[in-house]
Amino acid sequence: MMWLTAFFFFVEIVVGYVTNSMALVADSFHMLGDIAALVISFLSIKMSPKKWSKNTFGWARAEVLGALVNAVFLVALCFSITIEACK
Repeated sequence: MMWLTAFFFFVEIVVGYVTNSMALVADSFHMLGDIAALVISFLSIKMSPKKWSKNTFGWARAEVLGALVNAVFLVALCFSITIEACK
C-alpha cells in the first residue's frame, strides 16, 4: 500500500508542476503526509509490544508519539499550502 501511495505521489507532483496546478501539488504533498503517517504508524506498532525494564509501560507510548508526529506534520503541511496559495 505504501509503494502505491508513493507512486501516486510522484505522478501527482510531476503532473502538478508541469500543468501548474496548485490542487495537484497540494494533493501530492497530502499523499506524502499519508506516506509519512504509514511509516510512522508501522514503526510505532512494531515498537509498542517491546518490553523495557526501566519503565513499566515499555514502548507503549510509541503509538502516541507517532500520532503526535503525524499531527505536527499535517499542520505544517497545511500551513505551507496556505502560504503557497496566498502567493
